[in-house]
Amino acid sequence: MRTAHGAGESLGWAIITHPFHPRRGQRFRVLKLRRYRGEATLILEGGECGTFSILEDWTDKAVPNSSGAARLLSASALLELVQLVQRLKGPGALGSSNQKGVDRCA
Repeated sequence: MRTAHGAGESLGWAIITHPFHPRRGQRFRVLKLRRYRGEATLILEGGECGTFSILEDWTDKAVPNSSGAARLLSASALLELVQLVQRLKGPGALGSSNQKGVDRCA
């Protein structure tokens, strides 16, 4: 397994495939590969600051798992999503039982 590339060697291009990423379907030049917190990450050319990083699993460069499908959402990311939704559903959120103007009488 290679973890480094030679000077001037192209790492190719990556297309963002994560279904909820705002740049889904866009293609970017890969500048660097690295591991961050144990996960493969790509540094891509583009964005407001000139470069940005993204999980390799969120691109077409993802290594297929044993079932042949790319993993789009890790367990830790799913837990973060659940926590975010719970915070957003706090007091006054849509669907809460104390909404103003809703008649709860039968």
